[in-house]
Amino acid sequence: MLEDAACLGLTGFPITPTFIGEDLLFSHIHSHQYVLAFFVSLSFIVDGLSIIRVFARVFLGPHIKTYHEVAYKSS
Repeated sequence: MLEDAACLGLTGFPITPTFIGEDLLFSHIHSHQYVLAFFVSLSFIVDGLSIIRVFARVFLGPHIKTYHEVAYKSS
């Protein structure tokens, strides 16, 4: 259960300090800095997706469908 909260906290769930940090970061980007805003938002999106993917692989177990190719453990 604690792992769920940690993953939600890292992704910026609205009741966590990370959400406040993201809001402060975006509030200090000026309107003419659209490239910076794009890269910051893109990094938050990629960060959230990667955290959710790691969470799913660690805590939800292996993929159930067996007809997909999987990498061997020794490789």
